[in-house]
Amino acid sequence: MAILFTAIVLRDVPKLSAQIDLFKYPLKGGFRGFSLVPPGVHYVSVQAEETHPGFWCYLHPDEVVVKVFDYTLQQFVDDNSESVTTYQQLAISGSMGTALFPYPQEQWEKWWKLTQYINPSDFPPQLYQEIVSEPPVNLPIPELSDWMEHHHKSRFELALFDTHKGDREAFLGELQFSFVRWLVNSENNEDAEAFNRWQHLLLSMYNAGERIISQNSNCFVAVIDTLIAQFECLPDSMFEPNSFVNHDASYLVEDMLDTDIEELGAKGREFAAYLEKRRTNG
Repeated sequence: MAILFTAIVLRDVPKLSAQIDLFKYPLKGGFRGFSLVPPGVHYVSVQAEETHPGFWCYLHPDEVVVKVFDYTLQQFVDDNSESVTTYQQLAISGSMGTALFPYPQEQWEKWWKLTQYINPSDFPPQLYQEIVSEPPVNLPIPELSDWMEHHHKSRFELALFDTHKGDREAFLGELQFSFVRWLVNSENNEDAEAFNRWQHLLLSMYNAGERIISQNSNCFVAVIDTLIAQFECLPDSMFEPNSFVNHDASYLVEDMLDTDIEELGAKGREFAAYLEKRRTNG
């Protein structure tokens, strides 16, 4: 995978610790940000006393982002245009030297697999919440059956078709962003909204059903690759029998195998083998 030069310059930051994506560094004097950052989605934060303020950015090839830490607001803000120009030139020329920590290139593929569907044209992605429609009250059983057949939509259908208008990559982008937004702050329990949305989307896929999976085979092939990448970041304790990550996963596997679509079957078996390995480790 070709890496083009980008950098993230951080000014006036507390010198305790810093984080880029999943990687954390203790700090001392002289730290000014990160160099050799691969283009794409990134999260940067610093420790400021008991909090960890941070920001998301989407870096394009040869781009340098410059942020300054505001001690009054306790957050990163955009620097003034003159400073931005100065520090962009310093970073591009290499004059900032060891003040910019190099991005851990050996770890990039892991982060890329977690963020590859997040679209720069709509960044950061919105986290949605669908409204589930309920049947009219007191419907006779025959009419209720007809309503369920023709009007009821599963959680997965609402997310993919209503929220994302059938756009597979937009759905996968929200699935990925909700996960990484929670993950980068999981040690501090700071993003319940992202965690709840990721859990909702995960369970919606587990319970999508054979018909929907068959009709959206390309989506579910990509879903399995995404879920395995995400699950690699989770502790074994989340694969215990009653964990939401593990409990309904067999429904997805069985439905993928039942489609008799070769690629879906192969991915279903791959997912089943991965889950078995994690359950054994737990």
